[in-house]
Amino acid sequence: MHLGRRVTLIIASVLLAIVVASVFYIVIEADHDCHHEDCHVCECIMLCSRIVKAVGTAAALAAFSSAACLLFHATLQQTSRGSVFLSLISLKVRMND
Repeated sequence: MHLGRRVTLIIASVLLAIVVASVFYIVIEADHDCHHEDCHVCECIMLCSRIVKAVGTAAALAAFSSAACLLFHATLQQTSRGSVFLSLISLKVRMND
């Protein structure tokens, strides 16, 4: 396994762990005894929800970017295959009239 793949796998694992931990914290502390003013638990819940939203947005952006790159690559391959224009000269057809 290449080093780049290992690093990518580690980063993805850490990111997944952060999202899962944030979701669990939101679920566990959803019914806490809130003091409504300078509540540290509410601040942590807001921070965790921002993390989950940001990762969701980043994942959607990454999926869109990957799909666009794959589509561009497939289109580029198709045009490179069909870019050879056939003519009588390229076919070396001799017309003696």
